[in-house]
Amino acid sequence: MKLLLLQLFLCFNLLASPTKTVISAPLSTYNTIQAEPVPEYYHDDVSPGMLFFLVIGGLIVFAGLGVGIAVTLVAVFLFVGLISMGIVSTSLLVGFYNRSFSKGFKIFIVLCSVTVGAIAGGGLGWLLNYLFEWGSAPTAVAVGLLAGIISGIIFGFVANYIFKKLALYIRTKFAARFPSPEATPPTYSTLPLKD
Repeated sequence: MKLLLLQLFLCFNLLASPTKTVISAPLSTYNTIQAEPVPEYYHDDVSPGMLFFLVIGGLIVFAGLGVGIAVTLVAVFLFVGLISMGIVSTSLLVGFYNRSFSKGFKIFIVLCSVTVGAIAGGGLGWLLNYLFEWGSAPTAVAVGLLAGIISGIIFGFVANYIFKKLALYIRTKFAARFPSPEATPPTYSTLPLKD
């Protein structure tokens, strides 16, 4: 243990004073040419590895910033598109008129799925007609739109059913994990004492 401490002490002395030598001998014994002395203020801190990590970190930050901006722009354009098509206002009006959030949400899901189904069906009808030349392009687009609307309605009702079951499942799990004070039966400690 003492030898380890002595070695550490000598190493720190060598590192702490780089211009002074612990063992001094005349230069003639080394038979070398004496170089110019290095000034005390000179420290070579150039590290290309750190620059590499700095550049990589900057690229990661800017890539994340770009992805965040792109996702925000897509979300804004989708919301503006839903408002301009009247999907949001229609579902809000239905929800307020029936005083039911679930009915407004149901209309929102059905309208969104019908819109996406109609666009996808029309595009798919045109693409299939372009590839296989079944008939005229307007007829293929009309058939695709009709099929997309029907499949959108079916998908909207199925998605609404799945969302209802999922909401009920989450509500029962949440109620079982965090019971409300009103739902728990009174215990002996909470019953009022009669005199």
